[in-house]
Amino acid sequence: MTRGQQLPEREFAGTCEGWVEPHQTRQPHAASSILAQPIGHHDHSKLARLIEGKVLPHLLLAYRQGAFNTPADGIMSEKAIGEHVGEFADLVINPDAAVSTVYFENMIAEGASVEALFRVLLAPTARRLGELWQEDINSMFDVTQGLAHLQQLVRTFSPEFHEQGHHPLSNRRALLMPLPGEQHTFGISLVEEYFRREGWHVWGGPPNSFEEVVALVSSMWFDMIGFSVSRVPEIGPLKSQIVKIRAAARNRNVTIMIGGRPFVENPDLVELVGADATAADGPRAVSKMSTLNSRAIASA
Repeated sequence: MTRGQQLPEREFAGTCEGWVEPHQTRQPHAASSILAQPIGHHDHSKLARLIEGKVLPHLLLAYRQGAFNTPADGIMSEKAIGEHVGEFADLVINPDAAVSTVYFENMIAEGASVEALFRVLLAPTARRLGELWQEDINSMFDVTQGLAHLQQLVRTFSPEFHEQGHHPLSNRRALLMPLPGEQHTFGISLVEEYFRREGWHVWGGPPNSFEEVVALVSSMWFDMIGFSVSRVPEIGPLKSQIVKIRAAARNRNVTIMIGGRPFVENPDLVELVGADATAADGPRAVSKMSTLNSRAIASA
């Protein structure tokens, strides 16, 4: 595979078979999961021994000595969290998922909230992994493994993430997914967590086909539909898909949001493809929907 092609991302959050709302239960600790088992790739044997013998003891020592730059009030600042992105990206590619889990748990113990870690550590780390692959520093295998470990962290710490939210009552329904054929799914999985945290009922998962998406939105009511797209080689096909989804939607006034790097870099694409809004991350997506809902109520 060449550098210009899309980076595959493994999906470990389950399939969308039946398009059911995911059941929110805490997953087993990463150290006891299948993701924690050494994959056996020869390129990682020396790295694994190095991390087990040097890095992990260093992390435990740093934890005991309070070496995570925690302010006196016991709350780790977002700036301090962000400073760990590069180091964390190096750790998550290790075959043993327990290494990155220990690091993550130590940051919580030192005052970082799970919400801040999801937003300021995990999402930027996923972007950094892509950059490492593009720069030919890490292999596709390394990056895919790292993304799998990030996904496992989201699943493991999802209960704590939701406990830190406001839990407002809501009858709102959202469908959040990558477009069919899209291989980058970690970002949209984080967005799902933020919507659930605000009380939304969320359906999602990678669809098998565009026809499956059309069938779903025509049979169920959704207040918003969100897509994740990593690249837009041509505007026409994407615009045509959005037109078909609007026409088929049971909710004729459904809000369609679209996210991904192309829309962050060029927000004008949103209108060109026929969507209603975009957002760079989960918190801003939830805030945007709140604003759009308020306007709809005021104009009703």
